[in-house]
Amino acid sequence: LTANGEVFDQNAVSAAHKTLQMPSIARVTNLENGRSIIVRINDRGPFVNGRILDLSRRSAQLLGMEGKGTARVRVQVLGDESRALAGKLKPDTSGSEPKVAQAAPRGSVAAESLPPPPGAKSQGGDNVSIASSAAPTQRGMTVEAVEREIAAQEVKSVPVHATSLYVQAGSFSRHDYANRMAAKLSPVGKAQVQQVTIQGKPLFRVRLGPLASVEDADRLLDRVVASGAGDARVVVD
Repeated sequence: LTANGEVFDQNAVSAAHKTLQMPSIARVTNLENGRSIIVRINDRGPFVNGRILDLSRRSAQLLGMEGKGTARVRVQVLGDESRALAGKLKPDTSGSEPKVAQAAPRGSVAAESLPPPPGAKSQGGDNVSIASSAAPTQRGMTVEAVEREIAAQEVKSVPVHATSLYVQAGSFSRHDYANRMAAKLSPVGKAQVQQVTIQGKPLFRVRLGPLASVEDADRLLDRVVASGAGDARVVVD
């Protein structure tokens, strides 16, 4: 079963994420070939450092990444569609009705740079608020009906640009804190401190890279985490 009580189906166009509300709808774009699809988030995961999304087999096929194991992707939460889905799904009020997903509480998500769990230190990123969805009604769509709609979609092709992999050790509100982290990581590699502005406030990101491959990024991530940067993650830029 998935985290929201559904029977897991590898042939459904779905995905798992650690913190996004369930149900929610997201656009996933393969940054290596430009394929882009819409998936339904219906499970929790992946529970592996440096990974942001687990895809069903069908989703991986549509994105052209089946058998690769990992790929560089961009994840964009579709807020309006997610709220509409939460409002359409009906609760399971009898044993004879099929299981359905339930609306989740209000949360905060981000495109590409995804957020930590509530209460954890933010890593920075362009956060997109997800408003509270309407309560499910008795006359709604079942999960199976929603799956049929998503399964009928056409795979889009979007322009792709060259991207680079980095290990981001942290994001800080003060430049001196970022410099301390960069110095702490000097035995691992040369860390760069980059200033960005998020919601009108400066943030200082500590990054190492660029890296040539996902495998290189994974190895460096392990070393950075072992050096004391427990919130480190792999990012695509």
